[in-house]
Amino acid sequence: MAAAPVWSVDPRTGKQREQVAVEATAQEVDAAVRAAHDARGALTDRTVRAAFLRTAADELEAARDRLVEVADAETALGPVRLTGEL
Repeated sequence: MAAAPVWSVDPRTGKQREQVAVEATAQEVDAAVRAAHDARGALTDRTVRAAFLRTAADELEAARDRLVEVADAETALGPVRLTGEL
């Protein structure tokens, strides 16, 4: 069976926007959970965890405009709220 597409929907109009993903198979979910479980050990070290979180924050900040634009298109929460949440 082919993976089912997952579509973004504009909350203002109810119209389908774009395909954003495909449904994962049980095997793909299992592999992702196992990979996350295997990676957890590295995050017990505070230095590694701090570097990871700083990098994640920097990447989110770098993508701020696009993230807020997409989130607004998908939630209609507005740029002011979404920027605050980011």
